[in-house]
Amino acid sequence: CVNYVLRELQDPGCAFYTAEDADSPDGEGAYYTWTQEEIVRVLGPEDAERFFSLFTLAPVADNNTGIGVMPENQRRGVIFAAGESESLAKTQNIAPEEFSALRDALRLRLLSARQERSRPRRDTKILTDNNALFCKALALAGRAFNNPAYIDAASRALRFIQLNLFDDKGSLLHCYYEGKSGILAFADDYVHLISACIEMYRSTFEIAYLKNALDLNTHLLRHFGDANKGGFFTISDTVTDLPVRRKEWYDGSITSANAVAFENSMQLSRFTADPDLEKVAQGCARFVAGSAARSPSAVTGFLSALSCFSRIKSILDIVISGNPSDESTYALINVLRSRYLPDLIVLLRPQGKAGDDVDAVAPLARGRVSGDTIAMAYLCSSSACLPPVKEPLELRRLLDTEMDACL
Repeated sequence: CVNYVLRELQDPGCAFYTAEDADSPDGEGAYYTWTQEEIVRVLGPEDAERFFSLFTLAPVADNNTGIGVMPENQRRGVIFAAGESESLAKTQNIAPEEFSALRDALRLRLLSARQERSRPRRDTKILTDNNALFCKALALAGRAFNNPAYIDAASRALRFIQLNLFDDKGSLLHCYYEGKSGILAFADDYVHLISACIEMYRSTFEIAYLKNALDLNTHLLRHFGDANKGGFFTISDTVTDLPVRRKEWYDGSITSANAVAFENSMQLSRFTADPDLEKVAQGCARFVAGSAARSPSAVTGFLSALSCFSRIKSILDIVISGNPSDESTYALINVLRSRYLPDLIVLLRPQGKAGDDVDAVAPLARGRVSGDTIAMAYLCSSSACLPPVKEPLELRRLLDTEMDACL
C-alpha cells in the first residue's frame, strides 16, 4: 500500500493527491486487474506457468456479468501471492535470494505492461489532513521495516505543507490545488499534523518535529479549544460566517479530531512534563466519555488511545544519551523498536548544543549524559530514573523486568 501511494499518488512537489478513481476508460477496476489470457500474452507460456506457481488470480465480480459467466481464462482478477515466500521458495526448490529476484522480475514485466493501459483519473487536490495521516503512516512504516526511504518521503511531504499550506498570518490551510492554497484548516488538519510530527520525532529524533507539534498544538488550543466544557470545536474561532461551531465526538471514516487531540495531548505532556497538557487531554476525555459509554463502537479511536494511557502510574519513559550516528546509540534504539510498545516515550539526548535543545523541550532528558564513546539508556518511571545501562542486552532485560512489573 505504501509503495502504491508513493508510485501513483505522489505530486511532483512530494505531497500526496487525494484519491484515484475506481473507473478507467476500459471499465471499473480494469487498470489493476488481469485475466489469465493477458498474463500469458505478456509473459509467454513458460514464464506464465512459473508465475501461476508463485501467484494466484482472485476473480472479481463484473457489475454486468458477475463471476463465472466469462470463460475462466478471460475472467478479471486481482493478483495475490500464492503463499509465504519462504515456503514457496522451498516448494519450488529455489534459493531465497533467487526466488525474490524471479518474483520481482515477473511482477515488473506486468507492471511495465500495465503502464500502457489507460489509467484512472486522479483527484489531484492536496489535503492537509490526508497528507498528515499518510506521513504518520510513512514514519511508522519506516521504523517497522527499517526503511529510511519511507521516512524521507514523509519529511518531504511535511516540508511541502510547511511551504505551501500556511497563510501569511501563520495559520494552517486545508487544501492546495493547482498552485493555490485555501480554506482555513479544520481541527482535523491540526490534530493529524501534530500526530504526524510526533511520529516523525519518534522516527528521526529531530527535536524540530517535536517543537513543530507543540507550536501547532498551542494554536489548536487557542483557536479551537473549549475552555469551559473541554474538547475541541471543528472550526476555528476566527471563522465568523457560520452561526454554530460543532464539536464532533464520534469517528467517521477517520478517527475524530477529539480522540486524536486526546492522544496528542497525553503524548506531548509526557514528552514535556507539562501538566497543563495532561489537563487538556482530560478535558477531551470528559467530553467524549458520556458518548463512549452509550456508543463505544462510535469512539474506537478514543478508546484505543485511552488504553495506552490508562496505566499512567506504571508508564515507562526512556532517555537515550548518545550521538545519533553512533552504532552504540542505534543498538539501544533498536532494542526498543524490536518490540511493540505503543505507550513508551523515547527521548534521544545528543551531546553539546543539540542536547541543550532537547533539554529545553523535554525536562526528563536533563542531566542524562552518555559516556565518552558509548551511549547510555535511562529507564524512567514516575519521574525517577534507574541507573543507566549501556549494553543492548542489559536494556532488554531491564525493560522486560519493568514491563512484567507493570502487568
